[in-house]
Amino acid sequence: MNYLPLEIPKELSDFVDSVFYLGDYTPEHKIERLIPDGMISLVIELDGNERYIYDNTNFEVIQRCTNFWLSGMHNHYISISAIPYTELVGIRFKAGGLFPFINSDVYKLFNSVSDASEYFQDSITSLRKDLINLATPVDKLELISDWLKKQCRFTDSVNAVIQNSCQQILAAPTISTLEEIRNDIPYSEKQFIHNFKTQIGITPKVFQRIIRFNQILPRLKEQETIEWAEISEECGYFDQPHFIRDFKQFSGFNPSEFLDSSSGRSNFIPLK
Repeated sequence: MNYLPLEIPKELSDFVDSVFYLGDYTPEHKIERLIPDGMISLVIELDGNERYIYDNTNFEVIQRCTNFWLSGMHNHYISISAIPYTELVGIRFKAGGLFPFINSDVYKLFNSVSDASEYFQDSITSLRKDLINLATPVDKLELISDWLKKQCRFTDSVNAVIQNSCQQILAAPTISTLEEIRNDIPYSEKQFIHNFKTQIGITPKVFQRIIRFNQILPRLKEQETIEWAEISEECGYFDQPHFIRDFKQFSGFNPSEFLDSSSGRSNFIPLK
């Protein structure tokens, strides 16, 4: 497997979490589970192969993905294909990071995977062609970096109050943080939810739950002996039922099943 990350340029670092090239990836499994982590992904395939999204229960194909696609904020796990000899470029936008690139309602992407040309028009078609023609992964990543810089337009429509609220949740994803934000912002609760959905792509409450849940995953790697009650309390859960509910909704497993299924890639779980 050839995995090469891009060092994110300073002017993109507020919006883009990671950019990477992946080549010659041939997994042993054919389907994997993707756990939501509060980010949006743009994928550009370079190998000419279709990818699939499957029904989470019977694994029948429910969507085909070709060329390039945007995976929006999800409030549950999804099942995706893992194919041999993969070659692609991936871009991971931070929460709120996609908005300056498309200047459009990000909530339209909620719980969906969409053709990226709907948002980037002919620009992304030309980008993919150029990426395929470049010889080395380094050259491909440099082109992606230049393209992102041209696409990013930080406009007056970016709401600083919403961005700040998002950062507060990321720093402390607790119910009390969410309540403090609602008390401090200069909007009604309805306006706050609407503006948050437009810019971040999901409701603030579900976003808080996703970020809180994702605090659990690195702790599972760090501890030799798992004390579930201790971990759930440290991550802001008031009781075990809420902890288990979130675990099942976002990962599809109960906590013990997750440990048995984990591959070491926190948000990707091989299935079959």
